[in-house]
Amino acid sequence: MEAKSKAPRLAVSTPRNSRNPPAFAGKSVPQEKSRAVFR
Repeated sequence: MEAKSKAPRLAVSTPRNSRNPPAFAGKSVPQEKSRAVFR
């Protein structure tokens, strides 16, 4: 839940983002691409 306060956009589409480094979330990548990477 803490991750939501940091990046609500990624947290909603990918709750696992909390494990990835903040640098990755900072990148300006479309949600579609980010989903494929997480899968």
